[in-house]
Amino acid sequence: MNSEQMIDEGCPNIEPLKELNLDEAAPVLETIVLTNDGNQIKKRSIAKEDVKHYDLMTVRPFLKTMNARLTRRRYAETTIREYLEQIQPTELAEKYLEFYDAHPYYKEVCGGAKHHHWWKGGLEQHVREMIGMGLDLMDLYTGDMTFTKSDLIISCFLHDFNKIWIYREITPEDREKDKTKRFHEKQIFTFTINPRADIMDGYSMIILELAKAGIVPTDIQWSAVLFHESAFSDAAWKYGGPSRTMDTVNTRNPLAVLTNLVDMYSSHFLGRSLV
Repeated sequence: MNSEQMIDEGCPNIEPLKELNLDEAAPVLETIVLTNDGNQIKKRSIAKEDVKHYDLMTVRPFLKTMNARLTRRRYAETTIREYLEQIQPTELAEKYLEFYDAHPYYKEVCGGAKHHHWWKGGLEQHVREMIGMGLDLMDLYTGDMTFTKSDLIISCFLHDFNKIWIYREITPEDREKDKTKRFHEKQIFTFTINPRADIMDGYSMIILELAKAGIVPTDIQWSAVLFHESAFSDAAWKYGGPSRTMDTVNTRNPLAVLTNLVDMYSSHFLGRSLV
């Protein structure tokens, strides 16, 4: 199918991108909106009858005829460092970059011993996938989002940070002693014992290290870290049953919901489980 056929079948005749004057692009409607404080603001929108809608599967093949592609960060090669550099304000980004550099094992450790991203560098790949998909969704459904891209980058970066203290590489001696064959033949990492685990949990370790670095996450950021596994999160339970917070966090902190969504997608769709 050539480009002319595609246009005849409903594909848009897309020209090279250029800056458009909204008033020239399409008729504009102006609506006066009264705010809570009594002020009047003008809300501008393109006349509905002049808006054309195209589904993704219609647009995508047409873009290929122009050697163009839709931007999807899910497939980008953006590094963790590059994502951290995007945090706002810049001063906070610099603190996170220093924090990242102070914990080099983050670049090496797995996402899980067997269940997902079990290879060297698995945690970083997992987090990159999460951030990429999350940013794609934020761009696609901008009106749904009540938090910033910095919030998403931070919650994803920190959500499994404690794994740098949980896993170590399997040694030849470990395999020799593995009489019960609990290690998978492809498995690279196993659990380790961190002395601090006797007196605090993994999330306490994260927040303690952040405090040493002069970083204080916001309420919604830390809530998203604590509840990124939703009902499976440790924070969702207290002695005797579910915590009350689990009843409210998903309705009151959308950042926690999106962090959970992209975490589940990356780990289960892309994680290449060994079990």
